[in-house]
Amino acid sequence: MENCVSAYGALVKVRLSNPNPRPFLLGDGVRALPGTVEVDALVSTGAFMTSIHPVLIGFPLGLPRVRETPSRLAVRGATAKVTTYAVDLEVEGIRFAALEVTDGCGGRDFVQARGLLEADEGGPPVFHVILGRDVLGHARLVYEGARGAFDLVFP
Repeated sequence: MENCVSAYGALVKVRLSNPNPRPFLLGDGVRALPGTVEVDALVSTGAFMTSIHPVLIGFPLGLPRVRETPSRLAVRGATAKVTTYAVDLEVEGIRFAALEVTDGCGGRDFVQARGLLEADEGGPPVFHVILGRDVLGHARLVYEGARGAFDLVFP
């Protein structure tokens, strides 16, 4: 399917939902049911793993935590804990069940990506998912900058 390249790069719609939808408690003790959201995702061949902005992980999705592992950061060999979550992700009609995703290092990855794009384009882009190679590795991606379009095809 051909998609237009926005001022911020290749954006594609994704649908996110909880792989095991059960009621969960919000921070104030209120019981909530996880929902499904459709948001824009930035296509990033530089990201190893797909990330979901932390604002969606708790409510409305209530994603289950999978694990917490130490990870080396690009900054002077420092380490940080990376928390991963399970999500059902659908892109271009293809569903990835219980895909393990990060929260973008607590949202810092989103701040960096949005900051770089905002500096280039003069306004903050709104995307809540960074679609990484764990998903893109199953697709054929053709980026045609001169035409201002890209094709993302899942065989």
